[in-house]
Amino acid sequence: PTAIKDRSDLRGKAVSVVAGTTSATWARMYGARAMESASLEAAIDLLAKGKVAAVLFDEAPLRYYLQQNPEAPFKMAPFALANQTYGFVIPVNSDLRTPIDVVLLQMQRSGEVKSITDRLLQ
Repeated sequence: PTAIKDRSDLRGKAVSVVAGTTSATWARMYGARAMESASLEAAIDLLAKGKVAAVLFDEAPLRYYLQQNPEAPFKMAPFALANQTYGFVIPVNSDLRTPIDVVLLQMQRSGEVKSITDRLLQ
């Protein structure tokens, strides 16, 4: 396996991304050659077969995969390509919109979201 220790190590490398995700955009931004897969499992399969140097995808599902497959010969890269936030879909005129937005933003800024993710995906 190719050691990827920094974003610049992606330049020119074949990487697997899940079709329809922002991962393909990030691959292009960092000069990698994106090979689209139908699912995360298919993307990881390309890595296992040595057809790509890395899988670009959201951190939480990748960490969950590694947690569920401790024998897998892969590890998380020591960097992130982007920080993305998440939200909830609620009715347009819901009174919950502002309170939910405020709490989610507070949790993100305070590091609580990362703490919860780290605890659940050790």
